[in-house]
Amino acid sequence: MLSGRSLAPFYRLRPGSVEEEGRAAAQLAGDVAERLRRLRQAYGEWQQFEPGPYFDLTEEQAALLTRVVERASTVHVVVYLDALLPAFQAVQGCAGQNSPQMTPCWQNALTRSWSRLLEVLGTAQRALQQDITLLAYSAADEERARWQRAGGERPAGPWAPLAVKELPSLTLSVDLPLPVFLQSGRRRRLRRTWQRLYSRLPGEQFE
Repeated sequence: MLSGRSLAPFYRLRPGSVEEEGRAAAQLAGDVAERLRRLRQAYGEWQQFEPGPYFDLTEEQAALLTRVVERASTVHVVVYLDALLPAFQAVQGCAGQNSPQMTPCWQNALTRSWSRLLEVLGTAQRALQQDITLLAYSAADEERARWQRAGGERPAGPWAPLAVKELPSLTLSVDLPLPVFLQSGRRRRLRRTWQRLYSRLPGEQFE
């Protein structure tokens, strides 16, 4: 679903050397950051925003690679780019092959795949360090927090030597104002939800 012809050409990263894959990943991050920048204007053109069409993803791909959270007056949009890297998919594929009969080989292969992924991500991040505009969209800290909630400060397995706070990531995000014509409906829904949960909570504070 996240490789081969199922992806739009925009997202297809070919396996190559660490340097080649890292540079390609950095280029993709720059292109996606530009889409996030344009989203500040484009979001209001949708009656209900659909990340799939906007980012040229199928519905299933958008569910895996994006997250859109509408709040009372703002929108938080996240794009998870790490999963598009061939190095990431190699780790994922290797992890899925675990079985008691092949544990030693599996452990070694997974460790090698994980080390290569870190090298690719490190190469991409070094290539992006001079792009101040793109760095403004970096959500690496947000992604690390997600890892921490899932596995604690130091996950087990081949990634154990690296603390969660040190994990590299190309995850990007943007916060933008929720268009005015959507705010009233969103606030009404929030007010009804809160009133159902807390019947004595004054509804006026959500006006």
